[in-house]
Amino acid sequence: MAGILDLVFIALLATPFAALIEFADANWADRRTIGFMTGASLFVMFAYLTMSTAVAGRTLGMRMLALRTIDMRTGLIPTGGQSIKRAIANIFSLALLGFGLLYGLVDRDGRTIPDRFSKTLVIHD
Repeated sequence: MAGILDLVFIALLATPFAALIEFADANWADRRTIGFMTGASLFVMFAYLTMSTAVAGRTLGMRMLALRTIDMRTGLIPTGGQSIKRAIANIFSLALLGFGLLYGLVDRDGRTIPDRFSKTLVIHD
C-alpha cells in the first residue's frame, strides 16, 4: 500500500514535466516526447526513492503507514549506497510487473528483492 501511495506522489512530482511538454505544444505520439517523459519520470522516481530513504529512512507512503527502512547490520537508516541500490532494484521490480516486490510474500523473512539487494529491511515503526 505504501508503494501505491508513493507512485501517486511520484506521478504528482512528474507533472511539471508533462506541463512543459503541453506548453511546448509537443506531439504526445512522438517517440522523442515519450522518451523525454519516460526519462523524466524515471529520474523523479529514482531521486525520490533514493533521497527519502537516505535522509529519513522512509518515503511519504511509508511514513503514512508507520513503516521504516533500516540497514540489516546496524539497524540504522540505510546509507546512500544502500538507498541507491534499493531505488534501482525497486524500479526494476516495477518494470518486471512487480515480481521483485511480490517476492516478499513468499520469502520466509518477508524481504523483497530490493531489500535483499540493498541489505535492508522494512519494519513497522
